[in-house]
Amino acid sequence: MKPLATLFYLLAAGLGALHVAYSSTVTGYHRAIAEYRSPSAVIDRTIDRTFELLTFGWYEAPERGVDVGEILNFSTIATANAERTAIGFALLSVIFLAILAWTIRAGSTPGDRADKLNRFALHTLGVALMCLGVGICAPLLTISATQDLPLLGEVVLSHELKSILELIAGLSSDGDWFIAGLILLFSLLVPIAKLSLAVIALIGKTAFAERARSVAHHLGRWSMADVFVAAVLIAFLTARKAPQTEAAIGTGLYFFAAHTLTAILSSQLMQSAEARIKRST
Repeated sequence: MKPLATLFYLLAAGLGALHVAYSSTVTGYHRAIAEYRSPSAVIDRTIDRTFELLTFGWYEAPERGVDVGEILNFSTIATANAERTAIGFALLSVIFLAILAWTIRAGSTPGDRADKLNRFALHTLGVALMCLGVGICAPLLTISATQDLPLLGEVVLSHELKSILELIAGLSSDGDWFIAGLILLFSLLVPIAKLSLAVIALIGKTAFAERARSVAHHLGRWSMADVFVAAVLIAFLTARKAPQTEAAIGTGLYFFAAHTLTAILSSQLMQSAEARIKRST
């Protein structure tokens, strides 16, 4: 089982890193297109075309902006690769956890099954930790505000495609320390503390491990706070935008939700193992 677990973590970590890299590339392409369609860029190009018409082609406009067609093509490829790595990560994790769940049924005694449940819980925590890492680095939400202006057509007033880490940094730089602190606490610090304490409780046999188990159990009551903060964050960002707004959920939110679900599953497995151990003694 150890070679299988090692192979899984190497492959899953690689897929997660690739997904974050491809997602960051897509973010850069989207920002370049949004900048190309910004009011200032559209006005500059309109002025250039006007001078060209007035001077009958004598005035040569400088190159402005980017090759939108080329960027859209690259963005489509990067988006497809990001989706493939995300699907690959999900399938690999499900297959690995399914294999671990099957081995539990092969336990001959209640104590043996309790040990396998604890190992299952430990690996579930590993999956949750990787989901959390990808979830806070990958884009969480895309919001694009557009408006039709006379003579200029449709322009992009605002375009945001950020991860949780970028949102925390952005809110902090804007002076929204309270909201940034809430997101940092419930989306990063509490989940990491909860997972770390649960790992200590599973691999340790000391009094400190027992205290870690108790603290992790109490922190588990904050699990729904993760989802609550994500929902408040989406509502907060959406409310600040212009009426003509397009919003799309990023993969970061799905990975963050997967982290929450796997962490809850691990907690249930730990409690089931404890119950089996008590029945066997």
